[in-house]
Amino acid sequence: MLVQLLEVNGLQGYNIKNTIHDSNLDVSLISCHEMPFNKLNQIWLEIENNAECHVFLSWSWISCWLRSCPQEYKILLFSDEGKHKGIAIIFESKRKLFKLLNVKQWFLNRTGNEKYDQCWIEYNDILAVKGFEKQVAESFQRFIASSSQFDELIIGMSNDNRYQKINGYSTETLLADQGYLVNFNEINNDYLEEIPSRNTRQKINKTKRLLESKGDLGFEIISDKTKKLGLLPFISEKHKKKWDSTKTPSGFNNPVFLKYFKACLESDFSQLATLSLDGRPIAVLVNYIYQQNINFYLSAINYDQHAKLQLGMLVHSLAIEHYRKQGFIVYDFLVGDARYKKSLSTDSYQQIMTRIYNNKFSLNLEMKLKSLKN
Repeated sequence: MLVQLLEVNGLQGYNIKNTIHDSNLDVSLISCHEMPFNKLNQIWLEIENNAECHVFLSWSWISCWLRSCPQEYKILLFSDEGKHKGIAIIFESKRKLFKLLNVKQWFLNRTGNEKYDQCWIEYNDILAVKGFEKQVAESFQRFIASSSQFDELIIGMSNDNRYQKINGYSTETLLADQGYLVNFNEINNDYLEEIPSRNTRQKINKTKRLLESKGDLGFEIISDKTKKLGLLPFISEKHKKKWDSTKTPSGFNNPVFLKYFKACLESDFSQLATLSLDGRPIAVLVNYIYQQNINFYLSAINYDQHAKLQLGMLVHSLAIEHYRKQGFIVYDFLVGDARYKKSLSTDSYQQIMTRIYNNKFSLNLEMKLKSLKN
């Protein structure tokens, strides 16, 4: 493997060039100071426009996240004869091992700082041009195997386990969680009549009847930026009320998350599915729209006056049927093994957060001690 300084479209970085066979790609690690944000925007969109990816790897989402992160980062760029084939963001950090040794950490499309990583990413991976996904992954594996720049790399949440076996490295699953989705191809005529169980359907219909008896029940999909921002106080208040007493408090207490979330609301890829009673919101879903997929990110529900009603399931069922009729393919609840998600879905999947670590003595000893504790 040859390590050398190179120019990538006029940008200097460190090139890790694999020379094992001619299908290898050039892997360049470029400081954010070497690549202006508008140049990163250009290259990312160039790759994204030729890729099949999730909303979390789109420039729409990545740019909202990066603008909320004041920390320095590096760009991992994969090229083939000067043509860009893959890209990701790397943040560097370190931790203390046994209160003595420094462990150098890399994070893929994450910062390693909880304050910034409340801007939660799923389906995390390297963005790759369609048809080059395997080459990019293999080049990254060889890069990891030959690199001495970090001791451990954290990737997640991801539904891909192709980085589990890398020469000289071992893996640890830090987190695993279940996700659920609705595949619209499995619906013939009506979602509510075909997918949820009879018991779930009865709960949803009962909630709808009770609300209609109390006033004018409304459902609306909101794309207008001003209207979305107008609902931010309701979303923040109700989200904090639900989550602040749990082990995972609401991100709306975090200024970094709030900055990121506002940027998302101001972007075209976000929509709000709202349920109202007499013109006042009682439930709001925040959805990220990308290609043919709807991705449910978070909800805000007024349980104060409607504690015994299934507001969440009702607004989800209305949103699902709306998007199905619009021609979308998937309604993804994302990860979180909640009972209501299972009740409303057609399929499930798993995503994991993986730690890839060097097989050096100190890190292997750490894993051995962990296993003894468990």
